[in-house]
Amino acid sequence: MSIIEKKRCNFQATIEKNKAWDAIYSQFQSRFGSRRDLCDLREQWTRMKLQAKVEWSSHKMSVRQTGGGPPSPNPSPMCMLIRDLIPHDVLQIRNPFDDDADSSQQNEEAVTVLEFLAGESVPFQECIIIVLKKRISVVSDMVLQSPSL
Repeated sequence: MSIIEKKRCNFQATIEKNKAWDAIYSQFQSRFGSRRDLCDLREQWTRMKLQAKVEWSSHKMSVRQTGGGPPSPNPSPMCMLIRDLIPHDVLQIRNPFDDDADSSQQNEEAVTVLEFLAGESVPFQECIIIVLKKRISVVSDMVLQSPSL
């Protein structure tokens, strides 16, 4: 499998790929007869890979969705097999700066909304007090600045 899925396309890699495809074709013929030719097998493998990628991608997106509803169906066994055969083509590229990045990683620099509003790095309970004091001072300043009736 690693020979067929190599990204190189130089002369030596092409020879290795053709030999690997010939071996696959001869095994296929011995098992199922000569119903298909080598070109059909290659096209079928390409279609199966694309279908597995689409199925895996839609499964990963549906798993991350919120809003309730029934759980998404698991990928087909064929999709799982192809994913295991070519993991480098199916796995998602990780980007720590992406909003959709894996949220299971801990971000030590992240702060809660209350910590941000408090403007200080203090324990959570103290953040509530600081934010409330700021709100009270803003409201009292508004009352003091308003024209009296």
